Amino acid sequence: MFSSAPGSFWRLNYLLLLLYQYPSLILVFLIYGLYALAVRPRGFELFLLAALLAQILWSANFRIWDVYAYALPVYVLSALPICRGLAAGWCGRRLLILAALSLLAPVLLYKNVRHIDPIRSWVERYPMVERVRGAFDPVHYFLDPEKHAFDRTDRYAGALFRRLPEGAWYYDDTYDYPLVYYYQQVRRQRTDIHCPIVFPFWITEEDKRKLASRINGQIDAREPVYLSGFILDLLRHLLHYGESESIRIVDTEIYRLR
Repeated sequence: MFSSAPGSFWRLNYLLLLLYQYPSLILVFLIYGLYALAVRPRGFELFLLAALLAQILWSANFRIWDVYAYALPVYVLSALPICRGLAAGWCGRRLLILAALSLLAPVLLYKNVRHIDPIRSWVERYPMVERVRGAFDPVHYFLDPEKHAFDRTDRYAGALFRRLPEGAWYYDDTYDYPLVYYYQQVRRQRTDIHCPIVFPFWITEEDKRKLASRINGQIDAREPVYLSGFILDLLRHLLHYGESESIRIVDTEIYRLR
């Protein structure tokens, strides 16, 4: 999972993720806490700081889409110097009051994040944003923790499960993870449907040929086979089929191959 490809963007982006996790003057106490720990180090705190440094070096170079989740230990351990800074700066009452008031900043930030152009341009640099742009606003979805309005996956899964026949094969590039790991394995819904995880954005030409060969075999065996538009375009030159039927699920077209 550690790539030798240039990763400066990911490492610079990592700092922005940390800043976004604490979007207030509480970061002042992070800096002050690190200073306090350097001036009066304590054994156990130094051990935790070493763990923090190790987590930063590890997760900043762990080149995977959900790097945010792998960085969670960094955010948790960052609370150590923040608390030390709060304790060391307790006498600065004005600073404490200002920091307390600044805790309102996340509420304002989260509710308006989709309208902030610098943040939007930063998110647009993610290489996989194009994959989800048609399904939802990536800035709003990724950076606003309130997810009540984002029910598209739930509506998609429900509509898909109502339309697919028993024992169907469904190859998808967007909803495969929640369909398999949540709706089927956790909620035990439509476990008769086969939804292989194929990682289409990293698939090699050899893997494409193997996948297409499997799908061709399923078509020849007259099994119900459905593909998302992206998967169909990815494998079109390797598939043999007489006709395809288009089915609209929510606002997405999927195709049955015959």
